[in-house]
Amino acid sequence: MSQNLKAVWRVAQMKLSQIQPSKSKIDMIPLMDSMFLILVCFLYSVLSMSVYQGIPVSLPKSTAAVESQNPELTITIDIAGTVYINKVATERNLVTDQLSRISKTSDIYVSADQNTAHKHVIYVLDTLRKLNLTNISLETQNTPNQ
Repeated sequence: MSQNLKAVWRVAQMKLSQIQPSKSKIDMIPLMDSMFLILVCFLYSVLSMSVYQGIPVSLPKSTAAVESQNPELTITIDIAGTVYINKVATERNLVTDQLSRISKTSDIYVSADQNTAHKHVIYVLDTLRKLNLTNISLETQNTPNQ
């Protein structure tokens, strides 16, 4: 019996010695696919960080407008004269209270519909001035020089 085991062992060794190990390969395509997916996710997250805080209004046009950074506060006045502070409609008697909570160094955008009565814009600007808020930018729609 031991000779039978030795014979089987030799046959198994011969078969194992005939099997040559295959060379392993590193496939780069899945790595490139995953890196591309990570890049797309990163770009999407960066682009979604820029959030407009006002409501959509028809802005007046300007040829001398200069782009500025994202404001800390956006005040929007629609055609009916309703004042929105960061997209939240605010009654006229509460505008001063809402704006008094803002830091004196905050960057503020004021945007008004191009057909809004001038008195509504002046009311907001006058309220800002009374509260000593001076970093104010008026939003316009930039048009190329003609």
